[in-house]
This record gives sequence, C-alpha cells and structure tokens, in this order.
Amino acid sequence: MLSVKEKIGRNIKRLRCDRSLSQEKLAELMGLSTPAISNIENGKTLTSFATLEKMAKVLDVDLYELFLFHEECKEEMLYKKLSENINKPEIKGNSEKLLMLYEISENLLRSGGY
Repeated sequence: MLSVKEKIGRNIKRLRCDRSLSQEKLAELMGLSTPAISNIENGKTLTSFATLEKMAKVLDVDLYELFLFHEECKEEMLYKKLSENINKPEIKGNSEKLLMLYEISENLLRSGGY
C-alpha cells in the first residue's frame, strides 16, 4: 500500500504530465530544484503545505486535487478530464477524432463497459 507521500507524489506527476511539463520546467516555475521535484513525485519527501499550495496554482488545479486518493474521487476527476479533452480544439476541430470518441463510447455502452 502506498504512503500518503507517494500518493501525493503520483498525483503531482500525473498532473504535471497532463500539462506536458517536464520536471525541469515545473522546478523552474516553482523556484525549486529538479531533484526536489523528483523527490516529491517519488514520495521520498513530503513538502510543506505552502509549497503544495503553490504547486496546485502552478498546475492550475484546486489544492484538494493533489489529495484525491479514493476511487470515487478518481472517477470524478476522469469525468472532468474527459470533458476537458472533448472540448479541446484538437477534438472539436477534427470530426474524425470526434467520431472515433463517439464510436468508442457507443461500443463501451453496448458491451456494458467491459
């Protein structure tokens, strides 16, 4: 079972990757070293609350999103991310991609989601 430090670190890494930020760029935006970011993401260190607040701001998320550990919370986040992805210009402006997403969702519904 993962520790709280590891869970927070995984969330931070996922959010950073979702935004196509390197550890180096996040470190620069945060005013931290790249090894410090790596240690946070790997659950080796738990940073201060002030740093977590700044990290949430830099990653453009609410602070609580760094602490979402339960499956139901992950499901809520997935709905949010799916909605965000569907509304991105790369999808809205590309009928082929939109059709693919529609067909995938229809197939999932027909198969019972499995």
